[in-house]
Amino acid sequence: AGGGMVIAVIVSLSLILYQVVNPDITQLGYRAVTDGDDNSPDTTDHRARKWVNAHNQGTVQEDGILVCRLEGPLFYANVESLQEWIDEQELLYEEEHGRPFKGIILSAAAIPFMDTTAVLTLEEMIKSYAERGILFFAANTFGQTGRIIANRLEEKMSDRLKTESLKQRVRNSSTIDDFVRLINENQTAAGARRMLLSRSFTNIKEVQNSRSKDADP
Repeated sequence: AGGGMVIAVIVSLSLILYQVVNPDITQLGYRAVTDGDDNSPDTTDHRARKWVNAHNQGTVQEDGILVCRLEGPLFYANVESLQEWIDEQELLYEEEHGRPFKGIILSAAAIPFMDTTAVLTLEEMIKSYAERGILFFAANTFGQTGRIIANRLEEKMSDRLKTESLKQRVRNSSTIDDFVRLINENQTAAGARRMLLSRSFTNIKEVQNSRSKDADP
């Protein structure tokens, strides 16, 4: 009987260790509803939507934005699993849509703590995604996790936003919907900047052509 109990304990500990090292990572979507509902998909409405497993019936995913939730602590033994999962989702999205994500949002609602290794890995992930034009944010933070993200990652998360007003809003953003709005507004600002630069270039070329004609005998 004693040997059986020891085996049962070992098996239980092994299962717990496996779950910690390989945490559940869930892609999230919001429920598709009609106008006027509290979960309206109109992100200009500041009421928070209900985010659930994206595979549930009736859910909608944000266009170009990966929203996911990790269940459990984030530390040296499992942070690579998160990174690999996100990279896989990125490749699948590019293959299907022919374009990269414009943003990634990690819901930290179920992450009670994270260690230094996880923080350093997240820093590298934020930098790597930013170099490819993808914004990375952590939402629904709390407790120790929230303090670490605010102190170590908040500035890095806001670096690639196109305007100072958007950067300032990161500090007051907390929900998934807050960051969805930031990502979408940043893309709009980036588009407006590209259009302005294009017009400026066109005007310069027109002035140069005009001067060239005036200089002709």
